[in-house]
Amino acid sequence: MKTALNIKYLLLIISLITTGCVYDTTNIKTSPTLKTAANYKLIYEKQAYASQKVTFVTGSNLIAIADSSDIFIVNLNNNSIVKNLKTPDSMITLSAATESGKQFILATDTSAQVWDTKNWLLLNQFNAKQLSKLSGISPNDNILYFDGSLWSLDEYKKIRHSGEEINPGSYDFSDDNQYFIKSEHQFGAAIVSINDKNIDISTNRISDLEKVKFRNDNNYYASYDAKFIVEQGGYRAKTLGLFSTKNNDLLYSYELDSRLTCWTIGDNNGVLVNLFNGDIVLLDDKLNITHKWHIDNDHIHSCEKDNNNQVWLGSKKSGLYKADLSSKTLTKILDSKNMITDLEVSSDNKYLGAVEFLTGESIVKVFELK
Repeated sequence: MKTALNIKYLLLIISLITTGCVYDTTNIKTSPTLKTAANYKLIYEKQAYASQKVTFVTGSNLIAIADSSDIFIVNLNNNSIVKNLKTPDSMITLSAATESGKQFILATDTSAQVWDTKNWLLLNQFNAKQLSKLSGISPNDNILYFDGSLWSLDEYKKIRHSGEEINPGSYDFSDDNQYFIKSEHQFGAAIVSINDKNIDISTNRISDLEKVKFRNDNNYYASYDAKFIVEQGGYRAKTLGLFSTKNNDLLYSYELDSRLTCWTIGDNNGVLVNLFNGDIVLLDDKLNITHKWHIDNDHIHSCEKDNNNQVWLGSKKSGLYKADLSSKTLTKILDSKNMITDLEVSSDNKYLGAVEFLTGESIVKVFELK
């Protein structure tokens, strides 16, 4: 009987090796099935010199494509260019629509412009006192982070300074817009109370910090113990921790088997982490492993969560995947030999935008999901 079981598992392993490179290491029976490109209609494709980011405008069929120092606003109904926003001699740090879709923010290292998306008129502009390396918008559309400060998008004035930018890595706003957090690679995390200026900026001196992000309970995850690895394209962390916003105490932590490529938070505060060794790991809200997949001879390079608790994953050389965090399944969607450097899903889950990197150029693709 024992010999028969061993033969059964051996056959499973042989079948797994010969039929596909993606497998579920905790439950082989739920290994993903390959879907064809026919399920996802390609509706737009643009070849460009250095496309970096794609952004959908809520409540419309518009997509913004950041290409080097220009941003092209494209109507996906007829693939026509609606507006070309030019930023000569400046590095784009933010290309994003507000959640309502009424405004579009174009930020560079020297200025931030606020555009009306109905008639594409320039509403206001903020100028940086220093080279601004990081910019972002709050979930309620009211606040812009730019030039080391928080600005009101209603009154176009500064709310409060959030500390100097030295070597920033990431930022986030809490879902209730009470807090703002930003990371500095060598100096830790700075937490700002947005509405109460009497509360001092709280600093968490996390070692070699890479990225920070709030959960829906206002505690925050941080990836740290990061090193700059040239062949891996930047700072790559080795540890993920959950910290208290009130006192910066470390609540839970998880030391990874390999360095992180990207990670995102699910609806239940669990985390999907992607590693350079090809592992894709789903952690619960206390950073315990609940599920694990693996991609042979490849790794996930970019990840983007949609509003259906699904995470779209772009790999370095094997294609596009989708992880459903509710059903805990991983599916390969499309084959691609190019590195997928950026992904974006429209708020209505109608479109998926992807940027594929080729030597010396990029290709922007938009797929219709339903």
